[in-house]
Amino acid sequence: QVDNPYPYIYALWFNEAVLGPYGKKHHGHQTKLLDKILRDPKAHGTLLAACHYQKGMHHLFSNRFDSSNVEFAQVGNLRNWQYVGPFENLSQSGFYKNYGPLDHPDGKATFVSNTSAKVKWFSPTVEISDGWNPVIYQFNERTAVVYAQTFINSPKEQEILCNAGAGGAIKIWINDALILSEYTERVTEMDTYTAKCKLQKGVNRVLVQLSYTNSNYANFSVRLTDERHRTIPGLIGSAQYKPYVKATKSTALPVKHFAESFFQDKIGKEPGNLVNYLLLADVYLRNRKLTE
Repeated sequence: QVDNPYPYIYALWFNEAVLGPYGKKHHGHQTKLLDKILRDPKAHGTLLAACHYQKGMHHLFSNRFDSSNVEFAQVGNLRNWQYVGPFENLSQSGFYKNYGPLDHPDGKATFVSNTSAKVKWFSPTVEISDGWNPVIYQFNERTAVVYAQTFINSPKEQEILCNAGAGGAIKIWINDALILSEYTERVTEMDTYTAKCKLQKGVNRVLVQLSYTNSNYANFSVRLTDERHRTIPGLIGSAQYKPYVKATKSTALPVKHFAESFFQDKIGKEPGNLVNYLLLADVYLRNRKLTE
């Protein structure tokens, strides 16, 4: 009934009247809504990715594994990562420390882990491909700082949006220039943090630092999209080190979350509208749940 229903849909995403929690859908209106959003050319790209994830989880819990993989492949998160760690994160202090991986992307370098062991970049034999990248399978630590990197070949220099979600605190560098930095350890949705930045023509290094405390499923998701938050075809990560040109400086600009901006604007125009305050609270809690 409205020109832009998607901030409202986002705010009520996990309500049974909309899509409900992750898992097998037991209400016909939920699967119909998923398909309707996916067919809508006006749908926000973040919700398209979230729909593919919801639909993939529906198929997964319905034991339709091939169908779930088809949906997960369309979430658009970067895959094929190298990892190194774990490093110390005592009292969440690891977020601010430089443990070396930023300056040494090649496989020859060694680093000192939180148990004083020498560690190197490695590529896991199997990587989960459901839209998120958990690190628990690479590092048997509930409190740590870990790094992940992948190398992307861009056919041209282009402006993009770098979107991230995380279970923990996160930093992201592209070609060693800091793009995103969020020091608070949270469990977020995908695309909670966004910055406008550039990819150079040729190889681009994407580096993630994830720090977490007492977490049994620390994870992250990185999506590179256009201005509509829709996945840019062809930007596929590679776990093999490739030489790249380091950026001289960061030109990244933070971008507000679309649903938060929408309701903040409406509250500014209609300060007495309680519904807008409640919907904004739903969006904020969904995006930024503190781990405690």
